[in-house]
Amino acid sequence: MRYGSLRDWLVRHEELERRWEELWVAAPEVDADGFRRGLASLSAALRLHIAQEEATLIPAWEERPDPPANATGAVLRRDHELLLGLLDDLDRCAHERRTRTSGLHRLREVLRHHDAREASSIKPGLDALVDADTVRTWLGRFEREEDALPAAFRFEPGGRGDAEGDEPEDAVVADAPVAERVVAVGVPEHPKGAILHRRALALAEVVDRCDDPRARRLLAADLWGALHLLRIVGSR
Repeated sequence: MRYGSLRDWLVRHEELERRWEELWVAAPEVDADGFRRGLASLSAALRLHIAQEEATLIPAWEERPDPPANATGAVLRRDHELLLGLLDDLDRCAHERRTRTSGLHRLREVLRHHDAREASSIKPGLDALVDADTVRTWLGRFEREEDALPAAFRFEPGGRGDAEGDEPEDAVVADAPVAERVVAVGVPEHPKGAILHRRALALAEVVDRCDDPRARRLLAADLWGALHLLRIVGSR
């Protein structure tokens, strides 16, 4: 990939999301070794991205005298530590399908929050801080480093996985029918319980109507999160 600006490069999160999607799609079918192969692809790209930010962008960002309180160098580094810890956790639980599914979903949520944080801070802020020649030097190095990354993991689901246990989240990741399970969860006694339940049910119906295994599992990632939130508010 070739970048024309730092803004272009910071959209690299989209590539990280694509590698995450491959691993999510694979999760119901692959064994521990297969899962680790997909994780290695995602991990290589994410660890390089973090290293590039920490070595180059964050130090430049910290030269700004008044960074937003929610996007200081310390906050961005804390996000990175959390992401790296989640990668390590996923490697350790590669043989536990239920745990690795939860870890994958958590990783995507942190990535998205981190991307939003950068979109409102570093992306516009560095343009005013760094001269064009320096940016070109950075981008040239970033491109060479990314060209050396291993090829992205690619997985095509071959069928329907077998659910472990009887929890709604297991049904989602195992590619099983889920609308009836959302109904069974019920509506939590919470101010937003009815809204959250309707959203989960709508997502479940979309998943159940989808015949393509890859698209179905990608849609199910959002449903997994909706079910998880529904059950959290129901426990309060």
